[in-house]
Amino acid sequence: MPRCGRRRTSATPSSPSWPGCRCAARTPRTTCAPPRWPRSTRGSPPTPREPVGGELRRRPQGPLQRSPSVDHSSPVERLQRIARQQGGYLTRQDGKDCGYLPSELGRLVDRGVLVRLRRGAFAVADDHATWSRRQRHLVTARAALAHLGPGYALSHDSAAAAHGLSLYGLDLDVVHVARVAGTTSRTRNGIARHRDVLEEADVVDVDGLRVVRAPLAVAQAAVASDVETGAVLVSSWISHLRSDARRRGRLEQFSQEEAKGDIRRVLASYAGRPGTRTAADAVTIADGRCDSPGEVRVLVLCWRFGVPRPEMQYELALLDGRRAEVDFLWPTQRLVVEFDGRVKYDEDGDESARATVWAEKRRELKVRDLGYHVVRLTWADLAPENAERTAARLRRELARAQRLYGHLSVGSSGAS
Repeated sequence: MPRCGRRRTSATPSSPSWPGCRCAARTPRTTCAPPRWPRSTRGSPPTPREPVGGELRRRPQGPLQRSPSVDHSSPVERLQRIARQQGGYLTRQDGKDCGYLPSELGRLVDRGVLVRLRRGAFAVADDHATWSRRQRHLVTARAALAHLGPGYALSHDSAAAAHGLSLYGLDLDVVHVARVAGTTSRTRNGIARHRDVLEEADVVDVDGLRVVRAPLAVAQAAVASDVETGAVLVSSWISHLRSDARRRGRLEQFSQEEAKGDIRRVLASYAGRPGTRTAADAVTIADGRCDSPGEVRVLVLCWRFGVPRPEMQYELALLDGRRAEVDFLWPTQRLVVEFDGRVKYDEDGDESARATVWAEKRRELKVRDLGYHVVRLTWADLAPENAERTAARLRRELARAQRLYGHLSVGSSGAS
């Protein structure tokens, strides 16, 4: 008889050999165990459900109702909701709470679902794409302050952005912070820690962010920038003050020199620090009546190359009774300079753009009818490689306007 092939176990008195098997005879110390066949449920009646409260538990009829206490949204939707609740950012811990490991968050960045703001901080890509440059920096700054704690406040360029000032020339690649009673200065993981000595009175709240007060932020950024960026920043801050005074009906009491004095007092405390002299020149050049960074750069060009400083936003009475405000005016020479911030207008047939071009031409003709020489400047004229050439052009135009219209008194009309 062949071997049975059944599983053998150690022979014990309580487990005799299986009938018909010769394993026990050949191997006296082992014996075959009876086969363990799996229990089949085919054909057997279903196991009755246990009664609950005297009745059988039955499945409810109709569609399945979701419990309102359970979050059925996807993990990505939960990440987006958390980010919006925190001001636009989320952290690694937030991702872990939603079931994502740090490596999985990295893969979401690679797939374009998330955007890395700084180390350990992310934003949802769909939201990030709709933000302006200022918003992106402030969300990153919010994440940085949450990481650093309450002892820090935004300073320098980041504080200027938080106060709504012009971003021209500012460094927004890193978040600039200063520590109350801080003594060290370093840049690490996208955060520039500055050594400026702050008092608690120097810190204000702007939309939930700890930020140094505006005059201090302007002075800090101007010291760390060139004269052009500093002049644009100071002009932007004074323009904000002018707008606030106009809104409150106190424009006549507003003094631009008093506003500059606040910044000069801060710069006085920085005496001997590199960049203080450049910042002082920027304060001197700045003018809150400028409507754009380009107009401030025209003033910087005049200061740098010795061109006489013009009048800003000068109103002229036109022949038809209306009034026109020009960007720059040299009254004695009767030269008008208009800065065209649009390098080119829409060339795709947009009617509004064409109407704007036509209105500008008609306005320029009416100014010429008053006996003024009109010149236009663009961004290209202010480029570093063209600045000296533009200054020479302004000198020629001033001399030409003097020859053509210098015999007319200021405010008189050249129309015959």
